[in-house]
Amino acid sequence: MRNNGIMNVLVTEGAGFIGPNLAKALFDDYEVTMLDSLHTGSTDNLQSVQTDVKLKGSCNDCLDQGAAA
Repeated sequence: MRNNGIMNVLVTEGAGFIGPNLAKALFDDYEVTMLDSLHTGSTDNLQSVQTDVKLKGSCNDCLDQGAAA
């Protein structure tokens, strides 16, 4: 999906260790949507990325059909 010419990337398990670090690496070129069920991830891991304007984040379960819409 493109929004204003910028591609949107979906990162699953976004509240894990790798998710926020991957998102930071992608912010220069993409908008990033993060999904996480928080079964093993933590919202503490999101503190470094949650204020970035290119983050379209969400801590929803991927099985929630409306979460990724």
